[in-house]
Amino acid sequence: LFEPKTVAVFGSVKREKIGHQLITQLIAGGFPGSIVAVNPSGESPEGYPEVPGFTDLKGSPARPDLALISVPARFVEQVIESCGESDVPFAVVFTSGFSEVGNTAEEQILKSTAERYGVRLIGPNCAGIMDTAASLYASIEVRAMPGSTAFITQSGAVGGAVLALAGIRGIGFSKFVSYGNRADIAEVELLEYLEADPRTEVIALY
Repeated sequence: LFEPKTVAVFGSVKREKIGHQLITQLIAGGFPGSIVAVNPSGESPEGYPEVPGFTDLKGSPARPDLALISVPARFVEQVIESCGESDVPFAVVFTSGFSEVGNTAEEQILKSTAERYGVRLIGPNCAGIMDTAASLYASIEVRAMPGSTAFITQSGAVGGAVLALAGIRGIGFSKFVSYGNRADIAEVELLEYLEADPRTEVIALY
């Protein structure tokens, strides 16, 4: 989840879309691995010709370790199935429109599909994750400075505000997780993981 070698970004990568923002964040943050864009049009993001675009995940040159999903809500389950069929172990679902608006049944279907295929989820309706030591900025929030504090937050809005204030005050982070609706991975599992993380000395939880 935190140290992928290949990241697949699902969704439109046109300049005004979340997919484009995610790829921009990954590249600007110095992500050392490979990035592929997966969308129906096979588009590569404008301004980043080195990022290949694929219509089918199986066309990727390497199996992604992490999927970043920003497709419309009605397509998220299909994308999770594709990830499972391609042995992608982790997915971060940025898409909203699930239990936060009362659509709990669809979120349960999403969770069940992920469990059936063995895909672990962050989200849906989240702001993403960061690992500063791995130069992984898979998030729509401002990039965190390196540090020894891990920050877990349900709320993307609070997460963004804290990261902005921390940047002004020169406070860095080891890892950042906005987990949104916590359909799968949630605060307890993250706390257990971070307790054993050698780069984390303090864990902040909202």
